[in-house]
Amino acid sequence: MVASPPAPHPENAPGDFYVEDGCCITCGVPLDEAPEVFAWTKDGRHCIVARQPQSPASVARTLRAMLNSEVDCTRYRGNDPQIGRRLVEIGLANSCDLAPPPDAKPIIRSHVSFRIADGAPRYRAAELAQDLLGHIGRHVEGYRNFTFEAKAVRGDAMRAAIEFALVPNPNMSDGTGREAKFNTIAFEAITDGEWLARTEPGGAFSYSVDDWLQEDSRFQDIRWFSAEQWRTGGPYVSTVI
Repeated sequence: MVASPPAPHPENAPGDFYVEDGCCITCGVPLDEAPEVFAWTKDGRHCIVARQPQSPASVARTLRAMLNSEVDCTRYRGNDPQIGRRLVEIGLANSCDLAPPPDAKPIIRSHVSFRIADGAPRYRAAELAQDLLGHIGRHVEGYRNFTFEAKAVRGDAMRAAIEFALVPNPNMSDGTGREAKFNTIAFEAITDGEWLARTEPGGAFSYSVDDWLQEDSRFQDIRWFSAEQWRTGGPYVSTVI
């Protein structure tokens, strides 16, 4: 719990989520992640919560905006224990004005199981992997400071994996000569029509996988687990955040 919560920008909409006054660096991330919630102030120099999230999906996008923003300007002053818990789980306990549930702790969800809807075409693991790779490539191609690179999908009907990297553009180099780090996401068939996707132990790109699953009606019964939760059979949540 914050002893003395920051002052909200005066143009914030009344409600539980708000943007701290004077904190914004106009990164634009909140408006990209949750355009139905965030907007610019009248002078265009500061982002604000223009409308409070009205649905579970909108709350999830708001939390994603809080997580991905370049500075922690968006805060939560409500008392919903589930939202407080979710903020703790993604490492944003300090963004809560009120104390979140005392038993909440950070969780890295890196395993997701899902089913393919009845009536949808049957897929090989390599086909699903290629579909996800295309989704990630399309969504990161607009990153100004990076170039998307991917290796050929490797796998077959039952198991497959993709490897990809965000490579710093030469004109953005910091002179350190760092090599691109390739991220791996693996698929495997659990039963007929049920699949498991695993990101790396740190949960890299779990959010990209979740976007891909949530945006496509083919995918149903989505269940996100940490590595330990997957081994022990739960609990799970229906979205990674």
